[in-house]
Amino acid sequence: MRRLSWLLTLLLAWIPLPVSIAQSADDQLIAGGDSNFPPYEFIDDKGVPDGFNIDLLKAIARRLDMKVTIEMDAWAQVRDGLARGRFHLATGMIRSAERENQFDFSITHAGVFYSLFVRRQSTDRTLADLKGKQILVHARAYSHDWLIKRR
Repeated sequence: MRRLSWLLTLLLAWIPLPVSIAQSADDQLIAGGDSNFPPYEFIDDKGVPDGFNIDLLKAIARRLDMKVTIEMDAWAQVRDGLARGRFHLATGMIRSAERENQFDFSITHAGVFYSLFVRRQSTDRTLADLKGKQILVHARAYSHDWLIKRR
């Protein structure tokens, strides 16, 4: 149980950890990761989870002598799986006030910034300019949540 406490302290910055993990007597953890969010997390050409978040999680697990199984999927499925208890933790979740109502977060290890990209000839420069237009974002990602909140 002490190793589990250390894991809670040291784990990835954007990893929300359900409260139930602290009560687990088993050191086997199941982590969910986004299968297509390079360079942070993705599935490599050999079909193996890879990326910065994955390497960091593996290093922490080795240091704490813990067993971690990493299952990669589309982010929307990972986020829903964490909420339903399929995963003990998820790699790479950006913290927000809304998400803190549902998940616990570890210390942040990196900052991610978002930008709006439009065609060169476009006159759209602000979100207000995009009213009524389609915006492409990663499903259930922070940018998706942020845009839905501001409809």
